[in-house]
Amino acid sequence: MINAKNRCVCDRCLKSRSGKTEGMTLIEIMIVLVVSSIAISGMLALNVVFFKINFSSAQENLINGNMREVQIEHFMKGSQADYFVIYESTKRTDRDELKDRKMDGEFGNLLFFVYTEEGGNKINRLVGFWSRSVTDSLGRSSLLMFDENITPASNQSLEDLIQSIRFTQNVSKNLVNLVKGQSDGYLFSNLDGRSVLVAMQIFQGNQNSRVHSFSIRPRG
Repeated sequence: MINAKNRCVCDRCLKSRSGKTEGMTLIEIMIVLVVSSIAISGMLALNVVFFKINFSSAQENLINGNMREVQIEHFMKGSQADYFVIYESTKRTDRDELKDRKMDGEFGNLLFFVYTEEGGNKINRLVGFWSRSVTDSLGRSSLLMFDENITPASNQSLEDLIQSIRFTQNVSKNLVNLVKGQSDGYLFSNLDGRSVLVAMQIFQGNQNSRVHSFSIRPRG
C-alpha cells in the first residue's frame, strides 16, 4: 500500500505521472541559440582560413608555373642563338643606334637573341623579350616575347632591322602578367658581353610574389 504522505505532488512529477513532457524554457532556447551561433561562427572562420590557404597555394603554383615557363623559353631561345643584345627599352630612341647597346655591367628591359646564317653575316631569326614601358603604381609590367624568322636573311645592322618591329603587335606570347626587374629596376643585364642575367620578381595578386634569376650564354 502506497503511503500518500511520501508521494511528491510537485508540478513536474504530476506532469510526468500524467504522461506529459515539459517543453524548453525561454532561457534554455536562448542558450541553445547562443551555442549554435558560436559553433556556426567557428565553422565559418575555419572555412575562411582554409579558403585563404587554398588560394595562397594556388597563387604559389601559378608563380612556380610562370618561373618554369620563363626560364624554359629563355634557355630554349637563347642557348642556340649566336649572340645577344640588350637595349634600355622598346622606345625607338633607345634602340636606333649602335651606342644604344648595353655593355658589360649595364641593364635594360629589351633583350634580343640573334641568329645568323653560317658565317655570321646575315640575320635570319630574331627572338625578343621585353617588358611594357607602361607600369602600374608598383613599377610592375608584363613580360612578353616574339620569335620571327627573317626571310630572306638580312645583312642590315640589328638597329636598322628592328626599326620595323611594332612591339604592340609583334607579340608571340605574353609570358607573365606582372613582373618587376631586379637589376637596378631592369630585367636584363650584360655579364662580360658573354651571358645575360635575367632577374625579376614575379607577382600573382598583390600579396604573392617570388624573385627569380638565372643566366644564359648563347652558343656563339
